[in-house]
Amino acid sequence: MLNKKITSLLKEIEQTQFLEILLTLPSREQGLICRQLCNFDFELLERMKKTLDKGSRSFEKVTPYTTKRKRGDGELKQIGAELLKKGKCGILVVAGGLGSRLRYQGPKGCFPISPVRQKSLYQRLAERCVAASSQVGHPLQIAFMTSASNHAETGAYFAQNAFFGLAPGQLSIMVQPTWPVLDLKGNLFLESPGKIATGPNGNGSALASLVEEGVLNRWKQLGIEYIVFIQIDNPLADPFDPEFLGFAATAGGEVVVKAIERMDPDENVGILVKKETDKLGVCEYNEMESALRTKRDGHGGLLFPLANISHFCFTVSFVERSLSFELPLHPAKKSLKQLMSDRTSLLPEKPNGWKFEHFIFDVLPFARRGEAMIYPREECFAPLKNYQGDDSVATVQKQLVEIDRRMYASISGLPIESSRGPFELSMDFHYPTQELLDDWKGKPLPEVDYICATSRRNAR
Repeated sequence: MLNKKITSLLKEIEQTQFLEILLTLPSREQGLICRQLCNFDFELLERMKKTLDKGSRSFEKVTPYTTKRKRGDGELKQIGAELLKKGKCGILVVAGGLGSRLRYQGPKGCFPISPVRQKSLYQRLAERCVAASSQVGHPLQIAFMTSASNHAETGAYFAQNAFFGLAPGQLSIMVQPTWPVLDLKGNLFLESPGKIATGPNGNGSALASLVEEGVLNRWKQLGIEYIVFIQIDNPLADPFDPEFLGFAATAGGEVVVKAIERMDPDENVGILVKKETDKLGVCEYNEMESALRTKRDGHGGLLFPLANISHFCFTVSFVERSLSFELPLHPAKKSLKQLMSDRTSLLPEKPNGWKFEHFIFDVLPFARRGEAMIYPREECFAPLKNYQGDDSVATVQKQLVEIDRRMYASISGLPIESSRGPFELSMDFHYPTQELLDDWKGKPLPEVDYICATSRRNAR
């Protein structure tokens, strides 16, 4: 049964509607709820309610962030390559989503995306790690942050596929914390008769999880000094980009950001800004006034020219310091059924509640110094969000084919006929050893749709 302390607390924080629901439950289920409430963060709940009570949104005062730093610095690339060889970089990937918007049942990372072999997002990234490790001569570290809704399936998927060639101890898989979700009136509710409804608390928890799960401490013992952060649903994100790492090492700050130029003022991407503190930051596209988001400068370009693609590099000391940051809460009206770990939940599919998150970009203003470098969009950004239309399976696969075409042409030194159909390169081509460069220089593109880096050597 509900104890007096819990009853009093629920009344104190104006959760009487939730209390009335609990009182209708059998004693066993009341006991289950009580055990959850005993470890409940009531201060967080109060912050959530205050965030909703603010009503109309007030927009933060920001000014444009601009930079002339663009990709293409050979010296930075050499510096970063040396850091990778010395094992100074670890990779943190947020992968908490499900594939529901892609009409896929299971973790989004398991979605098959490569144009020929239908390799999943996870497989492509794991094979990137294996290939980059071969290039530098030792295993590079990678960690995934999953969610309660996909953690078990993700672990099983890697185990069933022999970790796609990753060495023992090379991969860490963490699970992000959950927070309560609220109904449209700001009340707690039940996901099932004995369980309070909760959902993942956003990618802003990734740095804290890296510390609290003990992964960062193990990485420090391996000599890692920089943490590259990417998202699983951007298959063009190169976590082992030596120039970006070299930029991080020489910029003299705690955070660097890989940015792209904004093309469409209404594109659903975060926007790089300067905060009131004059620090580098990001505004979500729906958290900036429309007139400001679409405003042009005197030359016809967008006044806020740069977009955030959630590709960062942090120093290890900054990640350790992040535990003390108080990040803002971002509420979003969601279909709560899609957030539940119990996918048999009877909740409706339509938006019916509030999910609250911390966003990773909110750590940027805490950096003593932050800088951004601009990259061509076609080299680093292909978000997989939808089954059809923009940012869809078709648009991503087209970009994957194009980047493989450019990669093969640069290695072989030969043009590729425009009539050549889709093909796919193994990941070794993206992190070529000298032996691979020697093997494939001057060689025409083979008449096959999947090209493995070792195939020419094996055929000799």
